[in-house]
Amino acid sequence: MITFVTSNPFTIGTESMNPQNRFVEELLFNIKKNNVRALFVCSDPNTHEFTDACAASMRKGLEEIGIQFDAFNVLDGRNPDWTRQFIDNSEVIILAGGHVPTQNKFFKQIHLRENLKHFRGVVIGISAGSMNMADSVFSHPELPGETLDPTYELQFPGLGLTTRNILPHWQNLQYVVLDGKRMLEDIVFPTCLEHVFFALPDGSYIYSNGEREELRGEAYLISNNQCRLVCSTGDVLILQTNFKKNVSKVP
Repeated sequence: MITFVTSNPFTIGTESMNPQNRFVEELLFNIKKNNVRALFVCSDPNTHEFTDACAASMRKGLEEIGIQFDAFNVLDGRNPDWTRQFIDNSEVIILAGGHVPTQNKFFKQIHLRENLKHFRGVVIGISAGSMNMADSVFSHPELPGETLDPTYELQFPGLGLTTRNILPHWQNLQYVVLDGKRMLEDIVFPTCLEHVFFALPDGSYIYSNGEREELRGEAYLISNNQCRLVCSTGDVLILQTNFKKNVSKVP
């Protein structure tokens, strides 16, 4: 399986794929150009118009770089029983951005983790979709009131496609104040004593081909109440090779 754990695959403010950090180049290397069968998996099973619009944007962006589709299916609350059939007939699967817990709940409903076990194509995660690709998902509060809700779950099982936890849209997220609390200092830091996160600005991503895992572009490592730059725009940090030992200097 080839995986792209992205913050945002688009150039900000457009429907065009972001070529930064060789993202477009890597897509074209790993996805054939013609008669591609793709599946777009929603973040909220009930927001059909929004999901269709996001899927259309993704398709347009991929077609712009020269990838043509034989099928581009959308999986949401209208057709959950088609999950296995869609996956078995897809070469590319795109996991939408949105609200992480809502999407995770839908993934569990359609048994997506189990249904992906034998998938050997390309998976592209977007924001929430990337966060839910982790084996164990850390989901920081996003909506007003969530930091005050004692029943809000910060951690739950994900798809198991990566061991990495990311914080997407870091160029904005680090300045967010939610329910009177600072996102980094008051929400993320108190949880990171037992967790390690890669904070990714839009345009950065983690790429894996099953034997080699690489961090591409600007990224920050958050652990032990510290946030430090570990990779810069245009650079590559090898996180793991052969998936047997970690050869990088970071967890």
